[in-house]
Amino acid sequence: MTLPDRVQGVRQPTIEYGAPAPVQVTVAPRRRPRRRYRTWPWIAAVVVALVLLGAVLLVMLLRGATIDGDVDLVGRGGPGGSGADTVTGQSP
Repeated sequence: MTLPDRVQGVRQPTIEYGAPAPVQVTVAPRRRPRRRYRTWPWIAAVVVALVLLGAVLLVMLLRGATIDGDVDLVGRGGPGGSGADTVTGQSP
């Protein structure tokens, strides 16, 4: 068994000792894609809604408006019925 002869025209690169050639590499942060949705209109809308709600509650407070204990706030009737008597204004 014999090994094939080397081709004379091709030489493998050898390791050179000493200082390596200087290499300049520029590293920059990766560019982020621009956000498509803006958040400031939503923030402004929430602030306006809170200011309006505060104004309404302040006016109610200054006028002395109260909510009685027997007022149906959830939409269901009292303990005895469906709440139809509160719509017509009749009391039991």
